[in-house]
Amino acid sequence: SANATLCVVESPLRSSNNMSRRCVELAKSGRSACKKCKVKIDKDELRVGVISMKDDHEMTSWYHPTCCPKKKGGDLEPDDFEGFDSLTPAHKSVIEDLCAGELPSAKKQKVSAGPSPRLDDPNATEPGFKALYDKYTAVTLPILKDWLEVNEQPKTGTKPELV
Repeated sequence: SANATLCVVESPLRSSNNMSRRCVELAKSGRSACKKCKVKIDKDELRVGVISMKDDHEMTSWYHPTCCPKKKGGDLEPDDFEGFDSLTPAHKSVIEDLCAGELPSAKKQKVSAGPSPRLDDPNATEPGFKALYDKYTAVTLPILKDWLEVNEQPKTGTKPELV
C-alpha cells in the first residue's frame, strides 16, 4: 500500500485590529445600495467601498461619499483609497474633500428625501453627474458660494439656482 502524507493547512492568524481597506470607483451597475442610507447607488455614480474580512472572505460594503464612515484610529488620505489614481479630477476632488472633512455627513434618510437632479440640465447624462449634484446640494449655501467663487462661477441666486 502507498504511504499517504497528511497536509494540514492553517488559515492565517487574524490580528485583533484587522484594518479594513478602502476603495473608490464609479458604480458598475445600479444594483448596489449605500450601507448607511440604504439608497441605491446609480450606475456610474461615485461610490466608496469599505473592504473587510468576513468568514475568510473579503466583503465590500458600498457607501455614497457623504455616507462613508470615518476611519477608526486615524485620518483618511486620498492614497488610502484603492482606485483613487484612476478617477477624474472632479471625482478626486470629492474624495479629497471627504478626507479633509469638508463633505457634509449624511443623515440616514428615506429614499424619497432630497432633491432630484434637474433633467433639463445639459450635463444630466454625463457619468458621475448625480454624485456631484448630490455633493453640491448637500453643502451649505456659504460653502457652495465659496466653491463657485474659487471656480470663477456666478454666485448669486437661490441654492437650487446655483446647483
